[in-house]
Amino acid sequence: MSDKNGTGIWTEVNGVPRELTEEEAARLPRHSTESFERPIRGESIKRFFQLAAQSMELPEEQSMEIADLYPAWEPDKRYTVGTIVKYGLNQDGETQLYCVVQEHTSQSSWTPENTPSLFKGIGFTSAGVPIWTQPQGAHDAYANGDTVSHGGSIWVSDINGNVWEPGVYGWTVQS
Repeated sequence: MSDKNGTGIWTEVNGVPRELTEEEAARLPRHSTESFERPIRGESIKRFFQLAAQSMELPEEQSMEIADLYPAWEPDKRYTVGTIVKYGLNQDGETQLYCVVQEHTSQSSWTPENTPSLFKGIGFTSAGVPIWTQPQGAHDAYANGDTVSHGGSIWVSDINGNVWEPGVYGWTVQS
């Protein structure tokens, strides 16, 4: 059986290739292309980015830039060391990330901010100073007087609308 282009459906019998007859080809199951052309849904795209973010093992500064891509913390879920989850807001009003430091199955009372033996907050030094992240624009630029940790030093912004990296412009290192 050949189509208009002269190509047919072939099979192999006892190691010898042969073209199927029209009757044989008609008995083959037909598959709908519908299952192959389904649109990718928003939840699928979101899950793809969550998996990608987890697998990249980004430094804290970069993880914070894409905080909303990480999955939300859930009770009754198994967590492995190194998994990053989002839970609540930090002192700057932005999504707070936590890294799992001990493998466990979560419980409703073991929320990340209340269980430092299970989770480490991301984005703040041990002294509670926010770690500098690159602002995306005027909406999240640093204000005059904002304090950040960057490059092993503590910096204070000298200007409003500060989008520069500490040490480049608009920052004073604290002594």
